[in-house]
Amino acid sequence: MEQLQYDQQHGKVKTVKANFVENLTDQYFKKEYGGHHIPAHEQHLYHLAMEARTFDTGTGEKLSRSRVVVLTQENYASMKETHGFAGETVAILHNPKHDSKAAHKAVKAAAEAAKKAAEAASEAEKQRLAEEAAKEAAAQQGKGVKESPGK
Repeated sequence: MEQLQYDQQHGKVKTVKANFVENLTDQYFKKEYGGHHIPAHEQHLYHLAMEARTFDTGTGEKLSRSRVVVLTQENYASMKETHGFAGETVAILHNPKHDSKAAHKAVKAAAEAAKKAAEAASEAEKQRLAEEAAKEAAAQQGKGVKESPGK
């Protein structure tokens, strides 16, 4: 990691921001890898933050150290299938098959569509209830008119 930062500062390697860094939810990984960059020539590889977490039972202090593991797409698929990540806390820092900006747009679009659908359903429900109320009122009025002459 330090070598990559050194090479980046001295113009020896071009880097890009990892595309899944915004999705980190783990507090330790977010703190450590929040601004993670990868070499441009490694954009086709998975970058994972991995850690076998251990804590001091007396103080609660974290003893373990995380590491970045770089895997090919085939290796990543194999690790997932064979449960190779068992016992580890794992977070994806960079997914070569995923464009995070497009994913964020898709999530936002889906949320907007769901909101519009809920509003439309709400409006349809209000309209249905209003129609039922109008029919009930008409039925009550009709009963009242029919009953009055018979009295």
